[in-house]
Amino acid sequence: MEPYAAEAQIGKIRLDANESPFSLAPEVRREIMKALSRVPTNRYPDPEARELKAAVAAWLNVEPDWVLLGNGSDEIISLLAAAAAVPGARALVPVPSFSMYALIAQGHGLAVDAVPLDERFDLRMEETRAALARRPRIVFLGYPNNPTGVCYSRTRVNEVIDLAPGLVVIDEAYGDYSGKSYLSNGDRHRNVVVLRTVSKIGLAALRLGVMAAHPDIVREIEKIRLPYNINALTQTAARIALSYPRVLSAQVKKVVRERDRLMEALEWTRGLSPYPTEANFILFRTVGDAEAIHSGLLSRGVVIRNLSRTPALKNCLRVTIGTPAENKAFLEALQLALKEIQ
Repeated sequence: MEPYAAEAQIGKIRLDANESPFSLAPEVRREIMKALSRVPTNRYPDPEARELKAAVAAWLNVEPDWVLLGNGSDEIISLLAAAAAVPGARALVPVPSFSMYALIAQGHGLAVDAVPLDERFDLRMEETRAALARRPRIVFLGYPNNPTGVCYSRTRVNEVIDLAPGLVVIDEAYGDYSGKSYLSNGDRHRNVVVLRTVSKIGLAALRLGVMAAHPDIVREIEKIRLPYNINALTQTAARIALSYPRVLSAQVKKVVRERDRLMEALEWTRGLSPYPTEANFILFRTVGDAEAIHSGLLSRGVVIRNLSRTPALKNCLRVTIGTPAENKAFLEALQLALKEIQ
């Protein structure tokens, strides 16, 4: 089991971590800073984060008792894996996908069935059905998936939900960019758990993950959640930010416009094959040595994610959508890096 490894914190232009490139609007930042100055830092935060939970429920259009908050989605993934971890328990994880699913599941003692995706990065249903027949207590599905950017076929996801004997965790960390969601499925399918985050819409520093699920599931997971897991500064800042849905939506739309522009540029770049995406990043395969291209970008102060050592992603790199200026600088550095390996 290998630890999760982020790119080294170097480079002037960071396009490796799938953050939003845009800061909050000045008026929102001012309101947050004013409110933070009144937070009593000598006191513990509200252990239930009630005001923030109400704001999140309004954001997701669900009732507050459907919501559980975590110190980032990683904490919620860990809580779900812990709840599933009984002797002999298994987890089903498509690959490639977010590496923390398998890492956290293994850390809690679950045996992980890794099911390879097909050539379009969709679910292979024959292999998935076979894995489901082994009765996993938990299934993790990224929607859109990271690092591929693909939303799995809804027909295939629905079949997984119907066949799964345990929880089906649908991670919608990038759902704001796809416009697709399983949030409304909790009433019909009580085994569905949806994860959301504010990290991809301009609030990554707050480390706030969200779980939306039937109240019966929420109550069970609350039993093992550590107290005071959402600090007072995050509770305050996130509550205010979520009260400006139009501002957050406008930022998402700006990223989508830049995504379309960057995708077109990569499609016209010789030696690259970008994959379709519904997230805030683009996965692309290179004809040449991806390691050398990655190094060439680093030498020019541009950091993207090198995935070339990941199974099924040989010579693949992933770039997060940046600001127009960042994307321009990336494309210029990319052209120079490509010339160096020709």
